[in-house]
Amino acid sequence: MRNNSQQSLRSQLHMLWPIIRRYRLPLINLFLCVLVTSVVGMVYPYIFGLLVDEVFYHRNMSFFLFIVAGYGLIYACEQGLHLVLNSVWTYLVTRFTFDIRKKLYDKLLTLKSTFFHNSRTGDLMTILNRDAEEVMELIHWNIFYLTANALRLLTAIAFVLYANVYLGLLMIIVIPAVAFTTLAFNRATKSRMERQRKQYGKLMSWCVEMLGGLRDIRLMGADRYTTRQFVHQLADYMRLKNQTSSIGFFSERAVSLVALVSDLILYITASILIVKGQLTVGGFVAMIEYFARASGLLKNMSGAGARLQQNKVALERVVGLLANQEEDRSVNSPDLLITKGSIEFSKVSFGYRKETPVLRDLNLSIQGGQTVAIVGKSGSGKSTLISLLLRLYDPEEGEIVIDGMPIQHCRLASLRSSIVVALQEPYLFEGTIRDNLLWGNAKQSDQMLWHACEQAAIHDYILELPDGLDTKIGGRLGISMSGGQKQRIALARTFMKKPRMVIFDEATSALDGETEQVVRDSWRKLGPQTTILIIAHRLSTIREADQVAVLDEGRIVAYGHHEELLQRSSAYRKLFAEQYTEYGEVING
Repeated sequence: MRNNSQQSLRSQLHMLWPIIRRYRLPLINLFLCVLVTSVVGMVYPYIFGLLVDEVFYHRNMSFFLFIVAGYGLIYACEQGLHLVLNSVWTYLVTRFTFDIRKKLYDKLLTLKSTFFHNSRTGDLMTILNRDAEEVMELIHWNIFYLTANALRLLTAIAFVLYANVYLGLLMIIVIPAVAFTTLAFNRATKSRMERQRKQYGKLMSWCVEMLGGLRDIRLMGADRYTTRQFVHQLADYMRLKNQTSSIGFFSERAVSLVALVSDLILYITASILIVKGQLTVGGFVAMIEYFARASGLLKNMSGAGARLQQNKVALERVVGLLANQEEDRSVNSPDLLITKGSIEFSKVSFGYRKETPVLRDLNLSIQGGQTVAIVGKSGSGKSTLISLLLRLYDPEEGEIVIDGMPIQHCRLASLRSSIVVALQEPYLFEGTIRDNLLWGNAKQSDQMLWHACEQAAIHDYILELPDGLDTKIGGRLGISMSGGQKQRIALARTFMKKPRMVIFDEATSALDGETEQVVRDSWRKLGPQTTILIIAHRLSTIREADQVAVLDEGRIVAYGHHEELLQRSSAYRKLFAEQYTEYGEVING
């Protein structure tokens, strides 16, 4: 079991070797400093024993000056090494934690969407923050701290054996007993620590969700219910934390008990040896100090062992994230070059879970330059269709082709850079309006910015702001924006890219009728070569589309112009009767 654990730790650290090897020289310097300071620090009891024997007992005052000079020299060297050690360690912690967080963040950007579908936000936040820091702590506790303490312990044993073999053998007998007690408690601590980490991630995920929905909680009057849920989640976490702390406490007490028994045996044995003339008074004083230090080292190693188990759990979570399968981002694949903008879904099937398919043998052909509205009931697969087109997921069966090239065969970065997406609930970053418009469009001029804002019908609103494009949005210092204003900022960002293919995922749902008409008119300015896909909920949007694709239970059940479908498709008429009249728009035809 222990060998498997050590092997697992080595294999996990091996995954971080690309980061660790960048700091080989600082780590080697640090390790050498630890070795030297560990040995030098254990010389003091021996020197003090000589002081007692030669100066206090034999009255040799000339030896006193020699000891004081040697003591001062050793102390100065030790403090100098500690200064170097602390400087190198501070540098390593800062740089290593930065690198590992960057590696984790880069990994998150390349993971498949199925990973996020099955992950909690709180868990990912914990890995990026706490766990990333604790990986470096693991290197500290496991490689440096435990190694330094083990070396100090061996040095103490060597000095004791040199002074008296019997006392040295006594120390060798005591150490395994304390080590066995420590390891037994560490195993119990690790299992509790894993459960505590999982509960902490669950608690953080719950808090993120509740804070995001705080307004709705108040409106529904669910304050007390939410508080009870929070108390329940927090109580579970605190219970596990208390269990872990209790085991750590009992571990330290058990080690202290063994150390106390060893001290009693030491005093009895040393007294007998002094009476027999086999041990000097100075030697006895040094032995007491060495045993006290050994006892303290074992206590520290016991506490460090519990800490090590916590760090190992953090390492497992970090390595587990890094081991997840990435999206196919092969740089050797050809770039997608959109010329016509045609899209072909051929016998596409997909499900987030195999037992519940969302799309079933779906076929859809879209000509380049067309505006196609995709309609259907909630859960019919509209957003899934778009996710497959962007390769957030890959179909289980069938293929998707753009301008004759299967999207699985082209470079993923070129696919996503060729298609612009405007979402129903766009995410605006904390910063200025200019920053948000330039996100992904860094080389655009102010003239282009204003032109895009005019197309998105947000131009006049920005002009009225005191700082114009440099107005801060989001955060405590930024202005608040309505849902419609956010959508128009996102639309302006879309227009700036001058795309050949655009997806509007209900991107005008928060706009009033007049503004929506202005935005729809601006779509036409994208040019006849631009293919536009719209997940539509408004009748006005559907009427102006070239074609309408009706999704039902994962299949395209009707495809054609709005008026045509009203005449010949019962599924389309039923959808309108149930859904689109809710918007208060009269259906003619």
